[in-house]
Amino acid sequence: MTWRGDCYSRSEFNSDLIWRISFRPQLWSAPVDDGLELSWLSQGDSTYQLESTTELAGAVWTPEGEVLDGTGGELTLTVVPGTEPRKFYRLRMEAK
Repeated sequence: MTWRGDCYSRSEFNSDLIWRISFRPQLWSAPVDDGLELSWLSQGDSTYQLESTTELAGAVWTPEGEVLDGTGGELTLTVVPGTEPRKFYRLRMEAK
């Protein structure tokens, strides 16, 4: 993996002599009536799982909602606040 600025890329050389590069998705957030809307640009050959934790030190990440298939366009999820005083989110991206 190679870190560049605020994203990383992983290059793989496959048998068809094609380079495949994956990037960490950038999340956008916006308040909505029932919570927080999270959006990102997806890749069609990847899946996405939103995860959350209440503590970053020794974090145990818990899946939020279903695994989403990338479409090559924007994906959006709405997160409804719970009773926790704070919550952290990350988006796990995996190649299909």
